[in-house]
Amino acid sequence: MTGFPRDMKLSDLTIIREWRNDPEINHYMFSQHKITQVEHQLWFERSQNNPLLHLNVYVENQGVKGFVQLQNKSPEDKVYEWGFYMSPTATSGTGTKMAKLILNKVFEEMNGKKLFGEVLAFNNPSIRFHQKLGFSQEGVLREHVFLNDEYHDVYCFGILKSEWEKRNTH
Repeated sequence: MTGFPRDMKLSDLTIIREWRNDPEINHYMFSQHKITQVEHQLWFERSQNNPLLHLNVYVENQGVKGFVQLQNKSPEDKVYEWGFYMSPTATSGTGTKMAKLILNKVFEEMNGKKLFGEVLAFNNPSIRFHQKLGFSQEGVLREHVFLNDEYHDVYCFGILKSEWEKRNTH
């Protein structure tokens, strides 16, 4: 069975918070404190009232395997920022399947013009992932984030609708 993205539901909160607090995932986040249940609940409630924010989960084999947040900067520009993570127990290739479906959703269903993301410079798996999907590195925000008593660079990646379409018509 092929996986699919769907809107995040209240019933997904517990598993998404568990993943977010998992040390393997948390290590690569811009904010690395442990997320409390109350904090997570308030974040979800606020998101439901923000028409520019889209929370999605990736479902495969009748289970939630990944999370993707899409943030539209303004309704007019159709430029989306994404952030994502997978279940720590997801099988190899799950992230790629999820990402391709989300890219299609952004560019086809949501009529997006561009998708971009920011990655901490030490997050080599995410850097390789963006490159594999056809994103271009658009810049470096030098010493931009302070974590664990030191500053870290942030790499900016982006892909245009036209680039995604060209890549996926073959």
